[in-house]
Amino acid sequence: MHEVNAELDRGESMVVVLAAVGLTPIDAVSDTNVYDLEVNDFDGTAVISSYAIDRRMQRPYLHTER
Repeated sequence: MHEVNAELDRGESMVVVLAAVGLTPIDAVSDTNVYDLEVNDFDGTAVISSYAIDRRMQRPYLHTER
C-alpha cells in the first residue's frame, strides 16, 4: 500500500493488480514504470511487466506479474 499511496501522491496514473480471491493488492504499476501488458483472451489472464530496481543488488530488472 505504501507504493500505491506514494504514486497517487505524485499524481501518477496507476494499475493495481488484485489477487484472484478477495481484494488484496499484490502489485502496483504506474505509467512511469510500465513496460508491457499481455492479455490472454483465451483464459482471461494477463501478464503485466514493469521496470523495477533490485534493492539488494541496486540493479534494474524487468518485473512480471501474472
